[in-house]
Amino acid sequence: MGTFSSVKGDEKGAKGSKYSHGEKEMEWFNRILKYYFGTHNFHNFTTRTKAEDPAVRRFIISFNANSEDDWGCRGYHEELCSRSTDRKSFAEDVNINVPTTPEVGLYLEECFFTSYNKKRKDSHEELSMKAYEQEPEEFKNRFTAYV
Repeated sequence: MGTFSSVKGDEKGAKGSKYSHGEKEMEWFNRILKYYFGTHNFHNFTTRTKAEDPAVRRFIISFNANSEDDWGCRGYHEELCSRSTDRKSFAEDVNINVPTTPEVGLYLEECFFTSYNKKRKDSHEELSMKAYEQEPEEFKNRFTAYV
């Protein structure tokens, strides 16, 4: 996910950076994120699709922003993922051209198989990433720490 910043004039933020945000801005931002909960049609962010196409519907299970540091961690839990759709639908406050594929990459931190496991619990073994928890954490610490 992308990040946001809210600063008035030359005012310094909570951590001293001119791009920091305060508690008031975090509350405001989290109120906005609540509008994304549930099922929504994102046809205007999905290339070469029509508004009636069921493939453009997304079910957002959770979406939050925290204030652990100046840039904060933005996370959401979605039933189905689509890199370009997600990036555009959550980042387009101002009408700007957003590339179909993020030029700096997109890091998918965790996969959930909740729906799959519920539908196939009687016929298939549970699908999980638990056996691979360490590798993504090492990758994240090694390659995304400087971003």
